[in-house]
Amino acid sequence: ATGNRFLQRLMNTIAGLLSESMKETLRLPGRPTRSLDGHRQILVAIKAGDAAAAEAAMLRHINGVEEAIKSL
Repeated sequence: ATGNRFLQRLMNTIAGLLSESMKETLRLPGRPTRSLDGHRQILVAIKAGDAAAAEAAMLRHINGVEEAIKSL
């Protein structure tokens, strides 16, 4: 969505690791809904061109993923 080639390459590089962690964390009760909500917030901010809101939404999402992984 951002058109950032570096970010695209980074995501492609770590896609396998992300896939495994997503399979595990998305089994946690309520996590799929929270994850989808977080992705929506990120997308809304990007579409609005609001870099600060996109960064804040991404950080919230990453922190939520970290907490989910820690709870496994």
